[in-house]
Amino acid sequence: MGAKLVITSIIITAVVFAVAWMGDQTGSELYGLPLMTAMALGIFGVQWIGLIHARLFETEHYFDLVGSLTYHRHGFCGSASC
Repeated sequence: MGAKLVITSIIITAVVFAVAWMGDQTGSELYGLPLMTAMALGIFGVQWIGLIHARLFETEHYFDLVGSLTYHRHGFCGSASC
């Protein structure tokens, strides 16, 4: 992985968390964080776990499934204020 790709990943991650932090207008909190920020952290965590599996086994067999599950789980959780 090149340095340019790492820097790009860090910048994109920082922008996503900044938007989640500033975009949360509900005042709801989860583990002391604004709800949208906690959800973004959970999504990124699950996606990184899926990426590690995909890279180690050189397969994307479950990576799309992980993406779908995080999308549906956090979409429902965000709308239901879990």
